[in-house]
Parts: sequence; C-alpha cells; structure tokens
Amino acid sequence: MQSQRRSKGTLLHEADKKQLCIWLGDTRQIDLLWSGQGSEMTAASFRANCLNKGATITVAAADTGYVFGGYTSLSWQSTNSFRPDPNAFLFRLRANQAQAYLLCPALNAANQGYNRGYNVYAGSNNEVGGIYDAPNVGPAFGSNGGDLCLLSSGHNSSQVGNSYDCSNDGPSCLGGANQFQLTQVEVYSVRTKGESQAGPLEKGFHRIPFTADYKHEALTAVSQYQLPFADRFGITDINVLMFGGVGAGKSSFINSMCSLFEGEIIQPARAEALSTSVTRRLMSYQVEIGRTINFWDSMGWDDSSYMKGELNYILDGNLKEGTNLNDVITDRHPGFRHNPPWAKRIHTVLFFVPADMVSDQEYIKRLVNFKEFATIRELVPLVVLTKVDMLDPMVEEELASVFRSSMVKDAVDHISAKTGINKTQIMCLKNYSSEYVTSIAIDILLLEIIKRILINVKGFLRRLAKNTDLEMENGEAPTSAPLRDMPSVAPAAHRPKTLHVEQLFEALEVAMEDASARNDTSEIQKLRDKRNSLLQQYFGQE
Repeated sequence: MQSQRRSKGTLLHEADKKQLCIWLGDTRQIDLLWSGQGSEMTAASFRANCLNKGATITVAAADTGYVFGGYTSLSWQSTNSFRPDPNAFLFRLRANQAQAYLLCPALNAANQGYNRGYNVYAGSNNEVGGIYDAPNVGPAFGSNGGDLCLLSSGHNSSQVGNSYDCSNDGPSCLGGANQFQLTQVEVYSVRTKGESQAGPLEKGFHRIPFTADYKHEALTAVSQYQLPFADRFGITDINVLMFGGVGAGKSSFINSMCSLFEGEIIQPARAEALSTSVTRRLMSYQVEIGRTINFWDSMGWDDSSYMKGELNYILDGNLKEGTNLNDVITDRHPGFRHNPPWAKRIHTVLFFVPADMVSDQEYIKRLVNFKEFATIRELVPLVVLTKVDMLDPMVEEELASVFRSSMVKDAVDHISAKTGINKTQIMCLKNYSSEYVTSIAIDILLLEIIKRILINVKGFLRRLAKNTDLEMENGEAPTSAPLRDMPSVAPAAHRPKTLHVEQLFEALEVAMEDASARNDTSEIQKLRDKRNSLLQQYFGQE
C-alpha cells in the first residue's frame, strides 16, 4: 500500500488549532499525516500512514454534522492491546456544523472514574485514559475503543465515560449519536514548535556529517576497500541479494545506487507503484566501486512467491541471470547450475523494510525467517529501512536530520528488538523518487550502506577461510554444498555436510599456489601430503 504525501488538511481550522494548543498546554506544530475519504477511509490505510509517528491528533467528521477526535502522546504501533496514556484526551470541535468546543480528559480510576460511578477499565498505575491499538481498527480510545472507535470494519461509535470524562454532556457528546457514519478522517502529527523531536545533534544515534567532503571521503574509502581471501575462493565480483515485500523499494534502491555513481538521476531498474511485484526474473545490476558489486533483484514476495524453495537456489548460486521466477523451479530447470563455485553464490544479503511496515507483524516474521536462511550460510543480514522520510515531518523537511529523529530511532530499535538483528546492521535510507538532481544526503546514506556491505562480505570471507582451513586440517570436505533440503518457509537448524571432492582439491591447489608465492616449502609439502592422502582416500591412487 502506497503512503500518500502530506498536504494541508481541511477539518482543522486555524481557530481549532489554537484551541487544541490550549488543551495541550503549549504551542505545538501540528502537521497533517493522513487524510481519508470514501474508499481510502479504512483501518489499513490509517495504519499504513500513521504508525510510529509519535504523538498524534485524530479529527473525524460524521454525517451528524459533528467534528470531533482524540489526542494521544503515544505512537500507534498495532500492539493489539490497550495502552494507558494519562496525557490523552478526547474533544469536540463542532456540533450541527457550529463551533462547540468540548474537552473530555482522561479519567483516573483512583480519583475520578470509580468515584463518578463509571465502569472504568484501569491500566497500570490506575491510569485509565489511553488508546486501544489493534491492527484491524482505526484510531480507538479507551478500553477496547469503548469511548471512541473509528474505522472498525465500517463501524464507528462513541460512548464517552468509560475511560474519558464526558462531565454532564452525556456519552454521545462527541458525534451526536452513539453510532454514526464518517465523511472524512484526518490524522495530524504533534510536536513542540521549533524543537527537534530527538534533541540536538550530539544526541543523534549516529554521527555522520552530511557534507560534500564526507561524501568524497566515503567514495574514496569504498573504492580502496580490500577484501582478504577473495582471490583464494576465486571471487572477483561481490554478489548481493536484495529481498523484501512488494513495494519495499528494492528496484528503487538499484536506481538510487546507479544514480549515485553516475552523478545524475537514472533508472536502470523498473520501479513502479504497483500492488504486485514488478520484478519477474532474476536480474543483476552492476555498480563499479573499484570492484564490481552485482545487486541481484528478486521478486518481491506476495502470497504465492518463494513457496517452492527458490530462495535456497538463489542464495546458493544455482540460478542463472534471467531465470523466470514465476516458474516452478527444480534442479532440472533449464540452466540450473549444479555445484556452483563461490564466485556465483550470494556473499551478503539486504532485507528491505519500508517505514510503513515496521509494525507489521507478518512482515517482520518473514524477516526473521529470511534471517535464518542467511545465517545458516554464514551470511549476516543487513536491513535497509526505506522511506525514512515518512516517519518524521522533520526528516521529510531535512533528510540530514535523520539520525536526530526519535521516530526513526524508535523504528530501528523496534526492528532490532523483534528480529534480534544488531542495530549496526539496520541502515536508514530514502531512495531517489521525485528528485531531478542528486542529493548529498541521499548519496551519503547510500555510501554508508555500501560500506556496511563491504564489511559484511569481509567477515563472510574470513569465516569461510577459517572453516575451510579447519575442515582441511581434519581431513573433511568443505561444507560448501548448496542446501538442497532447506525448507522454503522455516529453515533447518543445522547445515548439512555434503561431500564435494572437486571443490576440496580446488581449495588445496589454491592453497598450494599461495604457499608457493610465499616460498613456504614446509607448507607446500604439507599440502602435497594432504592431496596425496585424499587421492588415495577417494580414488585409490596417488
């Protein structure tokens, strides 16, 4: 689902904003996040646009002629639970088309709710004001949304007095009736005017200068980066697999990377705002940084993609470029590559999480499954958090403020907590989308991702070399076989060991060449003895 760009709302007048600031207790910056009318007025649309945005104000217009809503200091997160918020309140702005301001503050079980005779739901610390944050409903306030519930399968209701104080105005004081139809809903972000949401720069969770000099330094660093052991395994190009849901921004990422090194906006990969995957074939796009990085673009998942184990084959290098990913793929598929060398395999992986899917439990569950596919192959998954400008109006206005945003930090923390992936492996990004010229801020975020890719590949090669050396010392074949028996949904707990004699002898030959280059006669003799022993073991000859 595509998130709409923010514009000016129509339900809040200037006088309404001033009144809301009075109720909030100070002057706030109030910016429109989302506006829904007609078919766009759904819980799914609300949650696609309004999760993890910090404090918000919801404003609704009903067919009764009433305009009303609620404020919460919490971020909507789809926790499927009641979340106490003593700062929350409900309000009415207009009744029968006329201005009729009314404030309904949060009740407290200790000194308000029970004393007034209300049937109050008490949260922790007896705080009863709060939100009901369920993924299948829109903005909802009070226990189970009892005080105000919007966009719940077309159902809208309000009966104030459960968790909020309606005083003497009655339970239907907000919408003029207990149930009603909505004509429009708007959600606004709320922050202190003139103040950044994450504090000054020194409190940023990363300290990266968004300057032309730093960009130049980063370009130089990635172009000169050395990868130990790459030659030993015949690896010249780096293979990076990109994986994620439909619309996650993989193809746009390729276009952004190519634009970075071209110095102008280009679009080699097809990227469109569609509800189904754009990519249908396994394709690679080359970026030159002193060595070649092949970014492999795979099909964005939907309900039917990657159900036949294709992901195993892609990671293990069995599939050639151009393979139709709509096909049912087996090891008899035309062009299937058996026992591929390390140069043809994937060396690191990127998982794309768009900002509007951070709190989507099913999406994050797929990330956890994908993480297991990667780690069983000694690959460290790198998460790319895309569309970060959607998380915070401050970041949308100035991308260089991304690491000073508490909302962006909350998203990174959430992904790390739910997946177990280290925060250093979660990168922030806004792809090139509507820009006509390149941006230093976007380019630097892209370069930070390349730097992390290179670091992860270096770690992978070191682990590969260490494992190969240990196996050779123990007289075992390297555990480098494609993982044929890996399931397509839940990966196996342990990696199977399959004998590949050709790869073992190839590794020995490479090691002997290295020893010869060092004039290490002792090592050469040991390797020759190992080779002769293996010849006798497998072929009965020397």
